[in-house]
Amino acid sequence: GKAFDHVTLNFFYRGQAEADKITFTYDPATNLLLRKQDGYTFKTRMPSTASGKSPKTANYHVQDLTVQNLIVQHVSYRDIAGDAKGRRNAELTGTGRCEYFVNGKYMTGTWARPSYEEPTTYLLDGGEVVTLEPGRTWIAMHPDNAEESPVNVTYR
Repeated sequence: GKAFDHVTLNFFYRGQAEADKITFTYDPATNLLLRKQDGYTFKTRMPSTASGKSPKTANYHVQDLTVQNLIVQHVSYRDIAGDAKGRRNAELTGTGRCEYFVNGKYMTGTWARPSYEEPTTYLLDGGEVVTLEPGRTWIAMHPDNAEESPVNVTYR
C-alpha cells in the first residue's frame, strides 16, 4: 500500500469546513489512528479495572479514541420513507468497494456479505484477504456515491 498520514470522511457534509468533518490522523510513533469529528478529538469512556459490576456503580475514565485499523466500507444508502429528519438506511448485504488503512498504509479492495447470517469478507484488489493488526478496528459505512461523499487521503 501507499503511505498516508490523514484521512477525511466527507459523510454527506456538503460545504462544511475541513475541520468540521470526520478525520483520522495516523501517528507513526504509536501506529494508531486518532479520530476527530467537528474539529474535536473523539472521546470514549472505558471502565476502569477497579470498576463496579453494573453501569450505575462503574468507574470510568475518558480517553481519546484511537484505532489500529480503519476500514471504509462503501455501501448504498437510501432515505427512510416518511422520516422527517432525513435519516437514511445503509444496505449491509451485497458487495462494494473498500478502503483499508493499516500500519500507515492505504490499500483498496472489496467487501462482500451475501446475507445477514454470514460475516462480511474483506479482500484486497488482488483477491487476498485483508490482514488487520490486533487492536481496535473502526468500520465506517460510507456512501458509495463518491461525488456526494468523497474520501480524501493525504499521502506522505
